[in-house]
Amino acid sequence: MNFYELVILHYNKPLNATFTYSINQKLQTGDLLKVTVKNKDYFAICFKEVEKPDFECKEAELICKEALSDYQIQIANFIHNYYCCTISKAYSLFFSKKLLKV
Repeated sequence: MNFYELVILHYNKPLNATFTYSINQKLQTGDLLKVTVKNKDYFAICFKEVEKPDFECKEAELICKEALSDYQIQIANFIHNYYCCTISKAYSLFFSKKLLKV
């Protein structure tokens, strides 16, 4: 089992945090996944791999490999840091809500 920090896209509240989820597959930064938060499905981007946490993690489902390129990830991180917006908002700029209908 692999563990990753994910950035939830188009979350309905200001969210400046990543969440840890588990998945059986090996992921790369920028992969698109589907996750459940409070009984609602959301899309998320793989942020980085982490070690197994002390708490139990929910499982994520892989949707698309390499949904964001390395350059797009650099831009999203720049937007997050330079404009002081949430990390979720910065990454969500690359995906339309209509495109990500769950």
